[in-house]
Formats: sequence, C-alpha cells, structure tokens
Amino acid sequence: MHSTLRRAGLAALAGLWFFELAPACGSDSDTAGDTAATSTAASGAGGAGQVKGGGKKGAAAASAHQKGGSTAEGKVGSAASQGPTSDGLTCDATLDGVGWCVDDANILFCYEGTWWLLDCSGFLDGGFCGYDVDLNTVDCYAADSSGGIGGDGVGGEGLGGAGFGGNGFGGDGVGAGPGCYEVGSPCFDASECCSGYCDDTGTCA
Repeated sequence: MHSTLRRAGLAALAGLWFFELAPACGSDSDTAGDTAATSTAASGAGGAGQVKGGGKKGAAAASAHQKGGSTAEGKVGSAASQGPTSDGLTCDATLDGVGWCVDDANILFCYEGTWWLLDCSGFLDGGFCGYDVDLNTVDCYAADSSGGIGGDGVGGEGLGGAGFGGNGFGGDGVGAGPGCYEVGSPCFDASECCSGYCDDTGTCA
C-alpha cells in the first residue's frame, strides 16, 4: 500500500512540474519570436536604407531610370546650374527627374531642361547624397549620428551631451563636479554649494 501511495505521489509531482515548465518554455519561444521580429524590423525599416554615394552614374543611371528624390528637387533654388548638358546627356523631357550621386555629398539631377548640382551637406546637418535601393532614387539625407534626438539634440550635445548629460547637470555640473559648487552653479540643496546656500531657483548663491 505504501508503495502504491508513493508512486501516486511521484506521478502527481511529475504532472505539477510539467504544467509549471510548459508556460515557461512557451514564453521563451514567444520571446525569441519577438526578438527576431524586432531585429528584422530594425534592419529592414524603410527597406534596405540609403547607400551613401551609391547608385548608378551618368548614362547608366539614365538607362536604369534612376530618379532624384523630392528633397533635392525641392532645393533646386539652392542648387548650381550645370546647363542643359552634363556627362554627355542632355536634360530633356525624357530624362526629366533622372539623377545620381556625384560623390558622397553632391547630387546631380535633371529638372526642367537643366542639370542641377546640389550639395546636400550645405543644408542638412551631416547631409549626404544617398541611394535608396528599394525606390531606385537618389536624394539628400541627414546623417543618423547628428541632429534630432539621436545626435546633437537630446542624445548628443543637448540633454545627453553638453547639456544635462555632459557639461551640465550630468557632467561638470551636479553629477560629476567638484566637492562643492561655486556661486551661480546649479544645485539641488545647500550642501552642494560652497557658500552653503541653494536658492529657490536651484542656483548656488
């Protein structure tokens, strides 16, 4: 009898272990799927991305119907006229809109009978001429590492750099400054100020 009860007890424990383990395994599988989806979305967002200075040039670009993008066309007023002919190609109705990256910074495109040369770095922070593989277009783009939240804004020289995260509160200011702060420095309480007084505006006085 004792042997029968013991076997029943072991079977019950085995069943409990199985039901506790099964959701965890399912969770790992779901997590792996989510990770794979996130990775795919991150690497494929907007297609293959822009290849700096990429794409075809000259006659090859014209044959491939490679077009200039809307950003460059919208800046035609800032571009330098190259006349009706460039690289042996005449800008006419059949080539209108065709463009290519002359180099990493400059885009050349045909617009209303004239070839225009535009320096993307002249009006975009870290601007470059990039080729979009999916759209078969070339256009001006801002560098990912500068501007906005990820660069010189919050994540760069703003809150994350020379501001709160750099020479401000997080750097030479409150975060990693000297033993006490001089008059005019930002503060949270009087103990941080050399003068022993932090006013209502959060400044050592």
